[in-house]
Amino acid sequence: MLGTIYDRQKQPEKAIDAWMEAVRLDPEDGGTCQNLGYLFLEQKDYEKALYWLTEAVRRNPGQAVAHYYRGDLLDANGERAAARDAWEKALAADPEGYVGRWARRALEENPLPMAETQS
Repeated sequence: MLGTIYDRQKQPEKAIDAWMEAVRLDPEDGGTCQNLGYLFLEQKDYEKALYWLTEAVRRNPGQAVAHYYRGDLLDANGERAAARDAWEKALAADPEGYVGRWARRALEENPLPMAETQS
């Protein structure tokens, strides 16, 4: 909660510190990892963002938002097949919601090249 307050007050360093403390207190909380991943994404620290979003889905595989943003980061890294896998998981986790709509659009706009579909 404190991390959210700092984030809304545009104090990202304090928000990151607060969420890191939350992870220390509850290491298996995927929501906290998702929050960290998104904060690092906003800070354009893509390596840390990918790490924390990956941790979020490892700890809670049903987190549609974490899967979606993880897919965007993987796609930006040129890892199209892994990105599509992440978007498919986001869609499965939220088939009727807004994240599912984002994921469906990402899948439609980013098809696998023919060579990758035949392997």
